[in-house]
Amino acid sequence: MDPIPPSDKRYFLSDDIMGVIMYSRGIIFGIFMASMMASCGSDFEDSKDKIGGKINEQFSVLSLRSGMILEAEEGVLSKVKIDRNHRGYSGRGFGNFLNKKSSITWDVDLSAGTYDMTIRYGGGATRPSTLIINDNFRFDLLLPAAKKRKWSKWLKETITVSIDEKINKISVNSDNKSSGPNLDYLAIERIKSG
Repeated sequence: MDPIPPSDKRYFLSDDIMGVIMYSRGIIFGIFMASMMASCGSDFEDSKDKIGGKINEQFSVLSLRSGMILEAEEGVLSKVKIDRNHRGYSGRGFGNFLNKKSSITWDVDLSAGTYDMTIRYGGGATRPSTLIINDNFRFDLLLPAAKKRKWSKWLKETITVSIDEKINKISVNSDNKSSGPNLDYLAIERIKSG
């Protein structure tokens, strides 16, 4: 039997050794992900605000541990244009409400309960709007301008709503005479009772 030439030698690992290697890689990956989540935690939202743009879209699911983020561009748009001309937005852009009949609607599946609903919007001007749930419950949003009235200054307004029925549709409608806000997203977080 001829020996295998040095250049053609193959190194084989037993199933036991391969199992240890794969197990170790899994532990390392798990530790990495756990440290990422710990470092993100509640501060993730602030860092997301500062980064802006396309780099954020893959992380939006991490933003709330017990809720969800509804990006403007993921809703049903009526007289709303997706723009990218003001830095700092999350996802793939923000919704530019073009007139007083503009709206964004999202289909959701939420049980009855109490929720914090946070609108993230551009602070270039005060643009009153209405949050509508299931076409029945209406909540006023002031959405005031930033002190320096910059569209690239992203602000948040949070309202707490208690709904005694399953939530399957949420809309933000413009109430302004000329147009509505530059809406980045709607964040929803359930408030635990007790």
